Amino acid sequence: MAGLRVSLWLIAAVMTVAAAGCTPQHQEGTKSVHHEEPEGKKKSSAAVKDKKVIALKDRHFDEAAGWLDNETVIYTATDPVAGSEVKSYDIFKGTGETIYKTDDRLIAAEVNREKGMILIQTAGNGSEMKLTLLNLQGKQLYTKKFRTHELQVDWNRFDPYLLYVTTFTKDWNYESRLIDAKEQQTEKDIAQAAFVHWTSADTFEYIKWNERNREKPAPVYSFNTADGREKKLAGDAVLLDVLGDMRLIVAPSSSHRQGTYIFSDVSSSEKKISFKLPLFSEYGSLSPMEYSYDPRHELFYTYQPNESGSLYDLISVSLKTGKREVIREKVEMLPITVSPDGDYALYGYTQDQIISFNSKTAAPLVTKEKKGEWTVAIADVTIIPIGTETPSVSTYVAEIQTILEGFKKEGKIQYQLTPMNTLIEGELSDLFEVIQTIHEAPFQKGIHRVATNIRIDDRRDKKTTMEGKLASVQRHFSQ
Repeated sequence: MAGLRVSLWLIAAVMTVAAAGCTPQHQEGTKSVHHEEPEGKKKSSAAVKDKKVIALKDRHFDEAAGWLDNETVIYTATDPVAGSEVKSYDIFKGTGETIYKTDDRLIAAEVNREKGMILIQTAGNGSEMKLTLLNLQGKQLYTKKFRTHELQVDWNRFDPYLLYVTTFTKDWNYESRLIDAKEQQTEKDIAQAAFVHWTSADTFEYIKWNERNREKPAPVYSFNTADGREKKLAGDAVLLDVLGDMRLIVAPSSSHRQGTYIFSDVSSSEKKISFKLPLFSEYGSLSPMEYSYDPRHELFYTYQPNESGSLYDLISVSLKTGKREVIREKVEMLPITVSPDGDYALYGYTQDQIISFNSKTAAPLVTKEKKGEWTVAIADVTIIPIGTETPSVSTYVAEIQTILEGFKKEGKIQYQLTPMNTLIEGELSDLFEVIQTIHEAPFQKGIHRVATNIRIDDRRDKKTTMEGKLASVQRHFSQ
């Protein structure tokens, strides 16, 4: 994952292609026992493939943050009462531990396996966001607060104390800074870039977008933080990413709705292979499909449209031979993250499924525990921003609906938007998380006071849904 991405879909909606350049959020926790296994203890590939994934049971699961090793994932969980946690989970043993706890609302987490560190982002009141750097035992190594509308962090995997941080205003102007967490030093605006990709301890690469036309492809540059030199690397591109020792540039193609994927060695810039793949339309512009990379087998995983027209095929492309293979047909184009050994991948908006490349099947990473047989509740919510410039609040309602749609895609809620309020259905813990998020939305747009009315129907003796309640009334009405 190239950088800690927070609400990047929202950023992309405004910055369009600029977001494509950045590849498709206390107390110390208990000590973690997960470390890189000695070579002699690592399981053979065949043995791992034969193992059954044991689904995690955690009703507060938010999302998986990535792989700690071939068998262990890091994930985040939020309890509206007890707070947020960063946890580890062994997918084959079915065991896990809490690494870190916080009372703040946890937004995102990123793992640096090689250096044994975790970077998390939490949200405070209003526009306050906080970055915290941890080791795998949950000890805080660095923390810093920002006042910002949105926050983008690109973490140096070679020197994890170096952070390229970009803060955005509500009109999407931005300011970038290079933070040396170890030396407690900050340097502002060292490059004309909101999103960067580190290639060494002191060098990063980026697409140098035209600030007045971010939808237009732009050239690729590198910047050396040691001597302050900038160097042009390639011509116009719509996407840049660094995948281990491999650089990926997606350039415009003369073919309609196609992009040229160019892979080259980061150190020498020697071209490895290039091929064309379909692009998809996002926010009015063409962007690459979701993807991930397996450096061990030099396999690039991405999607191509299925003949059905609405779904996609997950495919692999060998960077050695160019051979393509369909892994799974007729699936949604969702984010994927390949495991270090290349045998599995996390899949989904919240990375809550696991794909086996051996069997080409998918299994759930998580099944949420139930407190009782029936846990679905219905909330009637009205968000009232106070002090708006005009009597209309439709822009705030549209923003809230966008947030709700995101939670719906994650499978956490169902909702109905009415002229006077919003009805939300889901587990009680999820409802509190959703309500807090939409309550914060007007503050993120500059409003200083918000009144939120909440009414919750939580029936425990039988299962209730919004559709069921309506059907019950309609049955009585028709009698």
